[in-house]
Amino acid sequence: MAPSRIVFFLLGVLLASCSSGSRVSVMVTDIPEMALYAELYNASQGSYRISTEFHPDPGSRIRYSQNIPDLLVSRNLSPLGNRDKFTTLDFVFGRASQSQDNFYPGLLDMGKAGSSQILLPICFNLPVILGLKTTFSSELSGLWINFPDIEAFSVKFNKPNRNPPNLGYSLRWGEDQMASILFRYKVDIRYPMGGPLNWNEDALTQALGFLGKSRENNATVFEDQFTSKYLPGHGFRLLTDNRILFYPSDLKNYLNLPVNQSAQLDFRYPAMENRVMALSHVVFLGIPSQGKSREAAEDFSSWLLRTKTQIEILDYGKKNQVKSFGIAGGLSSLRDVSEKYIPEADTRLIGLIPPGNAIEFPPPLPAEWNILYGELIYPWLNKKLQNSEYPSLTDVYLRWEQERKR
Repeated sequence: MAPSRIVFFLLGVLLASCSSGSRVSVMVTDIPEMALYAELYNASQGSYRISTEFHPDPGSRIRYSQNIPDLLVSRNLSPLGNRDKFTTLDFVFGRASQSQDNFYPGLLDMGKAGSSQILLPICFNLPVILGLKTTFSSELSGLWINFPDIEAFSVKFNKPNRNPPNLGYSLRWGEDQMASILFRYKVDIRYPMGGPLNWNEDALTQALGFLGKSRENNATVFEDQFTSKYLPGHGFRLLTDNRILFYPSDLKNYLNLPVNQSAQLDFRYPAMENRVMALSHVVFLGIPSQGKSREAAEDFSSWLLRTKTQIEILDYGKKNQVKSFGIAGGLSSLRDVSEKYIPEADTRLIGLIPPGNAIEFPPPLPAEWNILYGELIYPWLNKKLQNSEYPSLTDVYLRWEQERKR
């Protein structure tokens, strides 16, 4: 941005701040883009102001703090067990002149406590399977690569006796894709405040069966050895060296790759029956019911979740070379923005955004999902797949809980 434009922009922010009086709401967030959005909002009107504070875990501010903020924006918010901690946000659908039908329905459901919409999604991300452009031939044209096709092509590619060996693909290579299998099989993991952890055991058995079948196609010992010896930190290099056929990533990371890497690559969405499961890292907005200054928070929420506002944000980012994908680093929760306006802002995505009815979303997840999955569930899945005699998830969970309480 030119220096003169910066001066006028900051002057606008200052004037908005001075004229807003006491009608200020404090937003606590761990999303960098929200600071820019707050500045754009403050400069756009003189009635309200948003003050931004960064915190690594915004949700903790309503669980453990007496200083309750007026607005929370984070990837780690959950409606589960928080019905009384957040106000309902149905007013956004009226004030924003934004039809509820323009939101992805499954995405809205992730923010509901019963029938109450206590969190609203701002953005989400999709998984992708990367491969060389030459790999995605006419046989793999279109948006999707279904899991049976991944396995079939990978088995043909495997060369365990080659020196060094080749391995097409493994479902164990990405935490997110293993989580997506749990969501698809409706394992329904729940963790109420204070525990205990519970889940659908039959669904978990089916998910393990799917993951185990994929490993059998690769020969389990070979897969384990290749993964531990060659993969850590070298996924993209193995892909471009034609040592692996596919590699898991996500849309945001793919678009942020250096040009010298992305020029060789293409992607498809991993799917079951041409439907892709969105990643769990959804950015949600919530207004704490005990916040002291909610007027600006409510007005900002309505402003941000308008198609018109998000088009202006995309235009601003393009004109000023803001290095951020889409809305808040992801696809917008508003379908028309994701399907039309984000591809217009980033032409690499023209024709590559799945239709809304082809995207599935996880169920509402516990607030501590990232900790639960990263520290307990994902490590257990890996070990269970390597050794069927490994202790049950129940046993491992009980030990994990004991260690956390020490």
